[in-house]
Amino acid sequence: MLALQFGIPVGELTQRMAAAEERMWIAYYQLEPFGSARTDANNALIAQLIYNTNAKKSRPLEDFMLFRKRKTVSRDVVEDARKVFAKARAISERLS
Repeated sequence: MLALQFGIPVGELTQRMAAAEERMWIAYYQLEPFGSARTDANNALIAQLIYNTNAKKSRPLEDFMLFRKRKTVSRDVVEDARKVFAKARAISERLS
């Protein structure tokens, strides 16, 4: 993960970074996730905001996280989400 974040090959990272620094980055990541985990959380927050603004029943943030293990979502929840996002898209198009 760090090699991807820094844009260097794993072999180069292991040569350039001491184990103590790697532990520091791991601890920092646990406090402040970065990279795809942070992007996923930000995108989920936006999706949740749009959904909950337009739906009759709110859903928790975890339902919108792509990279989290979660329970299987029933088809009616998926269909409800599609309807809500279609409604939001229609409103957005009318406003533009």
